[in-house]
Amino acid sequence: MIQRIQSVWLFLSAVMVWLTWKLPVYTGIMVTENTNANIQTLNGNYDWLNNLLTMGSGVLTFAAIFLFKNRKLQIRFAAASILLQMALITRYIIVVNEKFSSGTYSLTSALIGISVIFSIQAIRSILRDQKILAESDRLR
Repeated sequence: MIQRIQSVWLFLSAVMVWLTWKLPVYTGIMVTENTNANIQTLNGNYDWLNNLLTMGSGVLTFAAIFLFKNRKLQIRFAAASILLQMALITRYIIVVNEKFSSGTYSLTSALIGISVIFSIQAIRSILRDQKILAESDRLR
């Protein structure tokens, strides 16, 4: 249901995750085995693991929007999405430390962190809805 605030938070979170799929998170010089240096960008489409984490997080977050009738499952999907987003952030840090010799983080690297914040806000809104419904059931 789109008029609920958690749907907006989840949608914004999904958009942020999908943007990191193509926009660069890190741009730098990658040294290959034959010592040729070339400029590479790191994004969600960098390798199969980044691709899997980005796609999984985006799909889980977007699917959680449509689970408004089952709030417990919606919370689980959002929490699983947060875990995948945190794994993606960790993966970015590992790849930067292992494969790049120098470079800079792009401004778009903040998108994945903003996505985590939006997912947390969605969970808080879902829990607030549960509390309101529990209180209204108690008053009947």
